[in-house]
Amino acid sequence: MKKERRIKVGDRTEEEVLLEYQEDDSASSDVASTELQEDLSSIADDFSTPKIISEEVGDVSSKLIHVSTVEKVIPGGKKMRFFAVSLSGNRKGGINVGKGKNKDINFAITQSLNNSKKNLIKLPMNEIGSVDIPIRIKYKTAIVIIKPTKGRGIIAGNFAKIFLELAGFKDISVKIIDNNRNVLNVIHALFHSFEAIAYRLKIKSFRKQYLKEKKEKRLLRQQQVK
Repeated sequence: MKKERRIKVGDRTEEEVLLEYQEDDSASSDVASTELQEDLSSIADDFSTPKIISEEVGDVSSKLIHVSTVEKVIPGGKKMRFFAVSLSGNRKGGINVGKGKNKDINFAITQSLNNSKKNLIKLPMNEIGSVDIPIRIKYKTAIVIIKPTKGRGIIAGNFAKIFLELAGFKDISVKIIDNNRNVLNVIHALFHSFEAIAYRLKIKSFRKQYLKEKKEKRLLRQQQVK
């Protein structure tokens, strides 16, 4: 039996998001729920894959953020390789992470830099270099809290600050609570958080347009009755 697809925004399901934005109108609640459900499904399909922009959009800046050694046990002993993680961004909302692994540290770093420049992911950034709404979500073992700030610059630490600077953010606060300070887990938690922000902004804009159209239809029916 085919399982029904469930969309999650942070720690909430699609149904919970729907209930949050439903209008308190008992006469048309069933019709509104059906129409909202269909449009939310289409919105979820749009955000199921990240938006990719060309690396030619703006000047791409890259930075190496992590280098470590990885050992693998083989019959003849231990095989050691270097593992590198890099970030690349155009400072206009586009950023991506790249990984590289090789026996030579220089090749591992070069591979990670090249992989990070291949496809940049577009993040939801407004005209003042911040986000429109705050958010708090949980990704695996990490809890991410993102808030817009006015005139206070970037408030973040470690890899999160590098991530935000390369993406082009100017006034934003990011706090990550995670006992396991794994670099990839932190970066993926940030990507997941901004994806949830984009999802909620899409729902908010659709909600505004939906209520506007509903109001116009109600006024038109009233004029026809008169």
